[in-house]
Amino acid sequence: MRNKMRNMLACTALAAAVMISGMPVYAAGSSPAAPEIPQPASSTTSTTTTTSSRSSSSSSSSSSSSSSGGGGGSSSSSSSYTETATTSSGAKETVRINSKGTASVTKVSSTKTTVKIDSYANADGIKYKVVAISAKAFANCKNMTKVSLPKTITKLKANAFTGAGKLTNIRLNRTKAIKINTKAFSGIKTAGITITVNKNMSDKSFKKMSARLKNAGFKGILKRAAK
Repeated sequence: MRNKMRNMLACTALAAAVMISGMPVYAAGSSPAAPEIPQPASSTTSTTTTTSSRSSSSSSSSSSSSSSGGGGGSSSSSSSYTETATTSSGAKETVRINSKGTASVTKVSSTKTTVKIDSYANADGIKYKVVAISAKAFANCKNMTKVSLPKTITKLKANAFTGAGKLTNIRLNRTKAIKINTKAFSGIKTAGITITVNKNMSDKSFKKMSARLKNAGFKGILKRAAK
């Protein structure tokens, strides 16, 4: 019993001495953990695949929107590319695809008096939802008197109809009011133009459309399609 007590006291004294010297103390029968060997940092590679048939561009810009019904100054970074397609009415159209995969019509070429823009632009078997009409989109439709815009359209950008001097009728198939840039009709006389909206457009949306057209300087007629 006395020998056991002596051994315990000896161990306690030894542990105290080692701790004072700054050396770590390990329990009886245990061994110190192996030092951790630092590993080299791993390298990650990001690969981007591009299609040569597409014309792409990447830009960072700060812009101010003057569209009626919403929009303001914003700073954004965007990436987009263009595709070409043929509409159901036979018109050749160029669309710009944004980072969300939706399309803005940038150019339509047709010799017909009636041009129809489809809800989706089909390019190389891929369908892109058409949501906007960009500047001078119809400048190459010199004979166009009537244009039909799909229910997917949500915005008419600045100068959307510039160059379409013979235009007399615009058909909007969307049931909700769309955003209209205050310069959407720049360069054309709107007094002789009639805009016909979807027959199912609510009174609230119809009033919004009327107000937005007025802000854009539209002086023609706005009406619902016959039911």
